[in-house]
Amino acid sequence: MSLRLTLGPFAIRGRHGVHEKERKTPNTFTLTLHLTLHEVRATQTDTLADTIDYEQIYALLLEEMNTPARLLEHLAQRIIHRVLALKEIQHAEVVIEKPKIFAHDLNAKAILSLGR
Repeated sequence: MSLRLTLGPFAIRGRHGVHEKERKTPNTFTLTLHLTLHEVRATQTDTLADTIDYEQIYALLLEEMNTPARLLEHLAQRIIHRVLALKEIQHAEVVIEKPKIFAHDLNAKAILSLGR
């Protein structure tokens, strides 16, 4: 049995973008993770040790968001590889939304999905 879990949306500030101004001035990004976990014992035990720790995932997101990237695609790739390094996770999808792209009233969204 596997378990599908969605974490987020999280509003996290970061300095990501192609233009220098975007990397100097923080913007608020919205991140959502869709995870598929291998057999999850926590459904039976109700114990944190038998599943993933949401705080660990959130800390990972904060670390990656604090490291500037020029492209959302690159940022999504970094996040998804770190998430998949957690042994319990079989498949992950990260959705990153960026509002107000450099001097325009445009929004962007990157969606990257990867499994083992």
